[in-house]
Formats: sequence, C-alpha cells, structure tokens
Amino acid sequence: MGYESLAALRGILEENAGDWMSLRSVFSDHVRSNFLDEFLLDELSATAADTEHIVRAGVGQGSFTFVNTPDLEYSVRFVAPFNASRQLVKWSGMPQALAVRGSGALTVRTLAAPDNCDIEQFRPGVRLHECSVKELREGDEFSTENSQEIVQICAAAGPTVVQILSYRRGASNIVWTFSPALVSLYREQSSLEASRFRNVLRIAQAQGVGLSDDIYELALASSSAPVSLLAIQSMIETGHDKAFAALHRASESDQAAVRHGARAILDALFQNGDDDIATQR
Repeated sequence: MGYESLAALRGILEENAGDWMSLRSVFSDHVRSNFLDEFLLDELSATAADTEHIVRAGVGQGSFTFVNTPDLEYSVRFVAPFNASRQLVKWSGMPQALAVRGSGALTVRTLAAPDNCDIEQFRPGVRLHECSVKELREGDEFSTENSQEIVQICAAAGPTVVQILSYRRGASNIVWTFSPALVSLYREQSSLEASRFRNVLRIAQAQGVGLSDDIYELALASSSAPVSLLAIQSMIETGHDKAFAALHRASESDQAAVRHGARAILDALFQNGDDDIATQR
C-alpha cells in the first residue's frame, strides 16, 4: 500500500483531468476504498518505529495534501467541532467534491454566483444565491456541478475528516470575497503569502498559544490585504487588546480590499451581537 497506491491514484486522476464528471467518479471510487485508513495506519506505525520517519505528503497542522498539480488538488482536512457563524465567503471558480469521515455531522451549504457573472470581471454588489444546506455524515459525498458554485463548510458537530478534491483546470487565479450577507466586496489574486500566514495561525490555535505583537504588526503592515485581514480576525478571536483599534484603522484604509474586508468583519460582529441579544430575549 502507501505511496504505490498514491502514485496510481495520481495517474488515474491526471488521465481524467479533462472532464469534471469523470474526475468525480474516480474520486468517489477512491473515497470508498480503504486507502485513507491504511495510509494513516502505515504512517503511524512507521513513525512509532522511527521517530525521524518523514511523511512524504504535504503535511499541515491539520491536513494532508496527497495530489497537487496545475489541474487539481486532493487533500484531507481534519475539522475540529465549531458552531455556525456568519463568515466571509470566497469564490475561486473551482468545482469541488468532498467526502466525510468520522462520527460528527458536518453542515455544508451550496452557493451560486449568477450565470452571467465572470470571475475575471469583478463587480461590487453581486449577490450569491443560496442553493441548499445539507448535513453530511460518515460516508456521505457532496460536490458542486460547475465553476459558478461554491461549497462552504458552515459547522461541525464533532471531529470530522473531510477528503476534498478541487478542480483547477481552466480556473482563474482571481478570488472574490463576499460579505456574510453574500454580497461581493472585493477581488484579489490567490496569495501564497496569505496561505502561509493562515497556516501559522492554525498552528498557533492548535497549540493554544497567541502570536507576538511583532508578528501582528508585520501582518497588519503587509501589502497583502488577505494577510492584514487574517491578522485582525485572529486578534479579535484571541481577545487581543488592540484588535478593535486595528479593525477601525483598516476600515478607513486607502486600500479598497482592506477597507471593504474590515467593514465586512465589523458588520459580521454587529450581526452576531444582534443574534445573541435576540436569543436572550
């Protein structure tokens, strides 16, 4: 098993990379196999036998990336329990398929951009349509039909493992950000810098430690809007005493992406506060 099976899977996926329907079929067959159980068991056994054993797959604090090519990405993400809350929504124009493992239920919703909306031609004020909300459990599979649809994980009732296939062929490197009210705010290019900073935040959160002020200051001064906004969200979530001052400055920023993103965060905070008050009543 192990890397020989993974190499075979990569070959089959690449052979079918010209057609999303075919890729979904291959992925469905794969997630019903014992691959993931055997892979994890092999790696845990190898690590127990040799503490210097190297896992030859893209490993994050809570994820594995098994296949990463210009056409597609196949990864496994470990999702900790969390409650539903109002979130910013990202549209990357990539169809996705996912499969759920574990005892916890996962709530996902499907959103869709208008058919006449081109991801390359950003327009503020475009509203997403909510197509469906589903609860997925052990063994369930789910996928979007085309590049106009978005699948968003909204809540997890318990620890869950999610296998995710993302179809990159023909996708833009442009990402739209929508407010929690599902209205387009700004566009940006996919950012490796933001992805790396997000991983730093995840590691810090998993270890129960906060980032130093020096790191936050560097992030807030970054020319990358996603990095600045991630820093602000982390400061708010960890109760940093300068979080709201940073949010206020960002909401008045000369950089449109930062300004719109900060105001969306502020709107979400106010909305969550209103929801809490309504619940208490």
